[in-house]
Amino acid sequence: VLPVPENWVAPTIQIIEPVGGTRFATDSSQKVTIDLRGRAFRNGQHVPGTELRWVATADGAADVLICEGAAFHANPDGGIAVGPVTSCGTATATLGLGNAVGATVWTIRLEVLDAQVDITPSKSVDVLVEYIAG
Repeated sequence: VLPVPENWVAPTIQIIEPVGGTRFATDSSQKVTIDLRGRAFRNGQHVPGTELRWVATADGAADVLICEGAAFHANPDGGIAVGPVTSCGTATATLGLGNAVGATVWTIRLEVLDAQVDITPSKSVDVLVEYIAG
């Protein structure tokens, strides 16, 4: 566990899309596509998309990983990341009704990798996926 440095400042995180409270309708058991767009700033500097991760949760179920930036897979010794270079400033989520009947509230979270501390700062919004009889 890394101690939090005395001068550490949490990054500023912005979720641009979706707007919290947005409703997505489906007329069947099909999942809906949700465009995600966000950004973060650390000490006034733009955080690259490789240091961002999108996660969704509904009904207390396990997290659904939507997009994970390549920096989350860097070698512990600070070496080069292994695997494809993924940038998550934008992403697409495909979410459905989950275990609910009629509607599911999804909490969509944008996380920022911060190698200085042993925490993952994040911001979240809630969206609703609901069944609409067609």
